[in-house]
Amino acid sequence: ITIDKCRFTNIGSSCACVGNHSYSANYPILNVTIQNCYANNIGDFCRLRDFTNLVLDNNKVSNGKNFYVGYSVETVCRGLKLINNDFSGLFRGSVDDTISDERFLAVNVTGLGDNSLHFQNVRIINNRISNCKGHGIGACIDDCIISNNTFADILRHGIYYHGGNNWVIQNNIFSQVGMEANRYCIYVNSGGDSINNGIITDNVIYNRNPISLNKGSYNISKLIVCNNIGTVTNNTGSSETFSISNNI
Repeated sequence: ITIDKCRFTNIGSSCACVGNHSYSANYPILNVTIQNCYANNIGDFCRLRDFTNLVLDNNKVSNGKNFYVGYSVETVCRGLKLINNDFSGLFRGSVDDTISDERFLAVNVTGLGDNSLHFQNVRIINNRISNCKGHGIGACIDDCIISNNTFADILRHGIYYHGGNNWVIQNNIFSQVGMEANRYCIYVNSGGDSINNGIITDNVIYNRNPISLNKGSYNISKLIVCNNIGTVTNNTGSSETFSISNNI
């Protein structure tokens, strides 16, 4: 299924430009590509769940609540690629924005099955993410690469990783991210599920509150955090399986 060069405008705030409503265990939607589309003044750009291989490539969204929202309803979702997209949300610096939690990517977010089925094999590469009322990215994901993205004007965490194994956050640029109190550009907290085998490296952070590591309800171990332009705060109470070096 390919959706190419479509234009979506004035889609209701509780609706999606592209979505689905039927879920059956072991019957995922297969091989969907959404590319070269434009959307303005919308709710969610994409709200597809229970899939194998979903690609969102070179789409431009302005004045949107969320770019992609998903969680595993009956089937593990595998093969999500978000590449070369430009997303600008509704955050304008107002204190009223604190009542919303709108994101570029929301996967297994709080209240949407944190402890159920993780997404797997996710690639988030070369996207421009700005003006989010919530986090830029919030997710429980196994086998994930988040690289070469730019984050700007994000109220809460730039990247909130709260569960998953075998992941890399690399070569991202953050500016004016985490403007709400006690928020960070990169926030790792095992509140959704255990976190293991993670690498955070070569990220450039221009504002305060760069990187924070935290233990939630589940185990967190085997992290490498190195070569970031941004300091690291380790609040886990343990560093035995962590390697934290060359961050400035």
